[in-house]
Order: sequence, then C-alpha cells, then structure tokens
Amino acid sequence: MAQDGKSAPSPRPDLKPVSTQEPGKRSSPLRTWGFRLAALLVAPGLLLLAEVTARLAGVGHATSFFISRTVQGRNVLSENPDFGLRFFPKELARVPSPLVLPATKDRAPEGSEGPQVQRIFLFGESAALGDPEPAFGMGRYLRVLLEDRFPGVRFEVVPAAMTAINSHVLLPIARECAGHEGDQWVVYMGNNEFVGPFGAGTVLGPKVPPLAWIRVNLALQQLHLVQWLASVTRGSPTNGQPAAWGGMKMFLEAQIAPSDPRKEKVYQAFERNLADILRAGQRAKLPMVVCTVASNLKDCGPFASTHSDLGTAEEAQLRIDEATGRAAAASGNWAAARNSFATAVRRAPDRADLYYQLGQAELALTNSPAALDAFTRARDLDSLSFRADSRINEIIRSTTARYPARLVDAVEVARQASPQGVPGSNLFHDHVHLNFQGNYLIARAIAEQVEAAMPPTRLGKTADWDSFEKASERLALTDWDLRRVVDNMGRRLSEPPFTTQLNHAEEMDRLRGELRAIRSRRTAESASLAKARYQAALDRDPGDFLIRGNLAKFLEDTEAWSEAHAAWAMVRDQLPWEPAPYFYLGKVAAKEKHLDEALALLDQALAIRPDLADAWLEQGRLWLEKKDYGRARAAGENALRYQPNNGRISMGLADVETASGNSEGAFRRLKEAVDRQPTLWEARYLLGVQYVSRNQIEAAREQFAAVVRLHPEYALGHFNLAVALAKLGQIPSAREEFEATLKLDPKNQKAQEYLKSLRKP
Repeated sequence: MAQDGKSAPSPRPDLKPVSTQEPGKRSSPLRTWGFRLAALLVAPGLLLLAEVTARLAGVGHATSFFISRTVQGRNVLSENPDFGLRFFPKELARVPSPLVLPATKDRAPEGSEGPQVQRIFLFGESAALGDPEPAFGMGRYLRVLLEDRFPGVRFEVVPAAMTAINSHVLLPIARECAGHEGDQWVVYMGNNEFVGPFGAGTVLGPKVPPLAWIRVNLALQQLHLVQWLASVTRGSPTNGQPAAWGGMKMFLEAQIAPSDPRKEKVYQAFERNLADILRAGQRAKLPMVVCTVASNLKDCGPFASTHSDLGTAEEAQLRIDEATGRAAAASGNWAAARNSFATAVRRAPDRADLYYQLGQAELALTNSPAALDAFTRARDLDSLSFRADSRINEIIRSTTARYPARLVDAVEVARQASPQGVPGSNLFHDHVHLNFQGNYLIARAIAEQVEAAMPPTRLGKTADWDSFEKASERLALTDWDLRRVVDNMGRRLSEPPFTTQLNHAEEMDRLRGELRAIRSRRTAESASLAKARYQAALDRDPGDFLIRGNLAKFLEDTEAWSEAHAAWAMVRDQLPWEPAPYFYLGKVAAKEKHLDEALALLDQALAIRPDLADAWLEQGRLWLEKKDYGRARAAGENALRYQPNNGRISMGLADVETASGNSEGAFRRLKEAVDRQPTLWEARYLLGVQYVSRNQIEAAREQFAAVVRLHPEYALGHFNLAVALAKLGQIPSAREEFEATLKLDPKNQKAQEYLKSLRKP
C-alpha cells in the first residue's frame, strides 16, 4: 500500500526483447539475413558430415535391392540381405532369394543383328518368385521357353521379387532396375496390397498412412544416420506386432471388413505405385508386360468372413438357411443346396463363406458362369485379403492401358485352362502360389508378349514353344522335387488360417493323395533317371545353382552323402555370402559322422545369419549327440529366441532334457511345443507317450486323437489311440483304430493280437 493511500502498481515483466547491442546502435537487416542464410547452408553440411561419418564408421546398411560382389573372378550383382529392413520391422524383415547377375550385360558382337543377351526383370511378390520352390517359378519357365524358342540368344530373367512385399516395395526396386541394362520388364503383382507393408490389414508396421508420408519415410531410411537413430530408439514390438515371423497366421487379428473405408486408400496407393513403375520403365524406353493376377477360386475357401449385424430374427433365419444348405450338399442334393445358399446370400450379401458354398453348389450343377461369379465374390469379400481382388485387377488393366505396355490377362488365361472355367488346384498349390503347370502356363503367355516386343534378330527361332514336359525337363523337375514341395505345402496348410477354410479337409486329403502317388513312382530305376536329368540340365548350364542345389537335396534323399557334400560345396563356391550352403554342408557332414566339421560349418552359417534358427537347432542336435547337454540346451534356446512359435525347437529341447535325465523338463518342453504349434503332430504323439507313462490315459487319448486327425496315415498314431481307448473301456472305437492300424501296417503283430483279443466274446 502506498503512503498516499493508492495501490502501488503491480510489477510486470518488460515485454521488450533484451538487446545485447550497445546503446544507440541498431541491428543490420542484412546481417540478420546473413546469419539465417549461413544457418541454412551450414545445417545441410552438418547433416552431410554426420551421414558420411556414420557410413565411414560402418553404421547402418545398404538399402538397394542389388549389391556388388566379386565371385570366382567375376563382377556380379547379388541380392542385398538387408534390403527388407527398410520396409519391415527388424524382427519380421524378409530376405530376397539368392540371385547372381553379371554386373555388365554381355554385348552382341559387332556386325550382328539383334541382341545376344536379353535381360528381363520380373517384378512381383512370392507368386512371381515361384514360392514355395523358386527353382520352378514363372521366371524360370519363361527363361527356358525363350531360350528354346531363340537358340542363339541367352536370356537372363532376373527375379526382382520377394515374399511378403507389395507395390510400395516394388516401386524402388523398379527404379533401381532401370539402371541395370534391362531389355524388358514384366510385372506380376497385386496379392499383398492389403497385408504387405503399409496395407490396411498389415501387422508389419503402420496401417495405410498417407502415400506422401510413406515415400518420405522410405527416402529418409536410406540415410545411415536415420538407420542408426532408429536402431537406438527401437524397443520391443508394440501395438500387436509379432515378435518374430510366423507366416500367414500372424494376420488373423488384422481382418478387414468388406466395407472398411481404408480399402479405398489401398486401391489408390496401388494405382499410383503401378503407374510410377510403368513411368520408370517408359523413361528407360523399355518394353513392358503387365499381368493381371490369377488366384485359386474353386479350391480355396475364404480365410475369414465378416458381415454386418442382422436383427435377431433375421440372424436366426440365416443360420437355418445355411444349415439347410449344408445338409442338402452333404446328401448330394445340390439344387436344394443352391436354393438355400442363394437365399442366405440375399440376407447377408457381404458374407464370403456363403458365396463360396453357393459357388460349390452352382459348380456341382454345372452352372459354370454362376459358379465363377459366386467364387469371385467369395474371394473379393474375404476379410483376410491375401488374394488380388477384382478391383486390383481392374486397376491393373486400366493403368496398363495408359502406358506403352502389353497386357497379359492371367486371370483369363487361368480361367480358360481350368475345368468349367473356374481355376483351382489344377493350377495352384494354395491360394495364389502357382503350381508347376500354372507357372508354365502364365510364363507361356508372357513369353508370347516378350517375343512380340523383341527387336529383330537374324538368329532365327524354332517353330513351336516347348511343351510343359520339355520345359520341366530343362529345369530338371523330378519326383524328388515334387515330394519336397508337397511336404512343404502339407505343413503350410496344417497351420492357420488354412485350417479355418471350409474345404480344408478336402485339400489335406488331396495332398496326401499326391504324396502317395509320388511315393509309388520313386523307385531305384526312377532315381537313376532323375539323377541323369539333373546332370543333363547342369551340363547345359553349369552355373545354375538352383538346379545344383536340388541335385544336392536329391543326393541327400538317396543317402549319397559324399556326392551331396561335393554338390553343396559347389553351391557354396557360387554363393559364398549365402548361409544355406554352409548349413546344408553341415548337415551332410553330420550324416558322414564328421561332427566337428559339421559344427564348424554351422558356425559359418550363423556368422552370416545369426538368426538362422535351423542352424541353431542342428547345432543343438549335434551337441546332444556329443553328450554336451549344456551347449545343446544353449543352442536350442538361441533357436527359440529367433523362432518362438516353432514347436520343433521345443521338441529338440525335450530331447536334451530326456537325454540328461530330466523327465519333468522333457514333459514341460513337449507341452510347450504343443502350445506353440498345436498342429505339430509329432509333438502331440510324444506328449501322448508321456501321458501314458504317467498313467493319464484320457489326456493321452486326446493327444493321440489329435495325431490321427492331423496325420491319418501314421500307423503308430492309430495304434496308440486304440490302446488308450481300450484302456478307457471304449471297445468299439478301439477296434476301429486297430483295424485302421492294420490297413496302414498289415504286419503289425501287436495290433493283430489286440484286435483278436477284443473280438473274443
């Protein structure tokens, strides 16, 4: 309070900026702008210095698809194993398949007309690559078709493709390939737009961010400084991201409803990416072939089906319609089934599973156009979008029409080659991966367009294209390769989301039938012919490491260990940067009882790829054989670190515990194996045996019943289930299982004795 009775003014801060100038002097505008300009010039320089320092310090990794190497005195381009880190979380990053390409394309001799070498880049995802066996992919068939058509020309078909990617990844690959002396481009992409990086149903990172953000982000990740910052700030996987790659089952919780508005953003991004790929090819003045993307419609039920909510009464009636349709189909009354499912889809027009069942009924009634329409609707409404849908293919057609590119309508090619015009297992291994005939068929259609765009050559051409049989012989396809692929597909289809499909049981039966047919053809005589086929193919092209690798696997299957060792050694010399040849060499050395050599080779594989779980698992098995239980356990734990959902690793650890006398530890590991991988029938069988030893017969019965369901041709599964049922007093069921045992193993004396005793009054 002031002495005059008035309130003293409250103090307030001086709002003027503090000046450091001497009194009476003003700041020069020119000097201020000079400081700003200097800052603008210095900041990029500092960033550039930091980036150069990071690279010199070995921080970060190359982001290109190809990297340069020198192999056996040749300068080549090969795949970059770190390429996927730019698009995937580190724990989930995919790795390109091995490839070797001359760094400089061979030139035609002076005075000759037409090229002596034609280099074709094939862009796409796993279907373009040829998964599950790239040695017989569409690019491989394309090469032999063209080389036999034009005997004087060598064709390099380069698979610029890898698993789990989509157009966001393929665009930078294409731009890079524009500088690698290509003669033509082929594009076969569209299956992974929703589930690949930045898709609406991905588990691999952000879902449908703006396209501009995606491209800026990918550009920044080319900087080693940014890679370093990302590595030091990266924590554990979050937001439901898996801790390790787990196949298609990772996407079960990432379903996309047919009406999800994010789907439109995916379509828009795909159209823009495809256009930019074609624009890059156009700027490089390259002929281009673009394909629509075919998929399995008849023998691939939808993976998941979501639908809008119905009223209680309407939902109840829908269930009645569906149940009635299924009952009619089971009894062979397809007309009644068709009517019930048609009624059901009118009530719930966004249900993929209803359309699929309607398609089955229409096909059984030979209504092919209606069946094709229903199956197509089922695919398009599938809420696990692993297949290119109708909209994706329409974008491919319309975008291609705007550029100087040729269209191969693979959808139509597959339709015309299929019974009743509905593609199924006649062309596909699973939902999108083409089988050998399918890869040949699409490659043949592509080859015709490649030929049409080739420059004139005086070297001549043959009158006809190779048949499937001749092209397959050129690639050395044998029953040993077929068995390996069918085994692979059997394991794949035994896992979710395939197990949720309406036709899952039928597909597993089909695969088992194929395996039986292959086994019946594998004789000593056919083995001799197969070996000659591999050798003839290698005589034509000694540098074909895929054929040599298949020969090595064949030699392993026929237990020709020393020859297999020599074959894998040659593959290693061709691909010294790849871990796989060292891994297989280690396995072969172990078969030859050279355990120390095997362990050293596995160490070399792990030095290249520390996350190679199979190599850790094999090391654990070898340490177990050497009775070093501590190292065996440590190797198994390392394998489990990189593949936490692999039940086979837990089984290996159970073997360690059993050998070291820890039966309780073995029991826990087997339970862990079944929990991690419920479809692993071997683990269930061993767990069942453990329950029997504990006299927990009902628990054992459950495990043996699962074994029989998962692997119905395993005689011991039926036998042990029968014994468990007999002990539980379920005699009629026990008799059935003993009879099933004897069908599979007629000489099983114990089964005969048990069955005889159960038949006594």
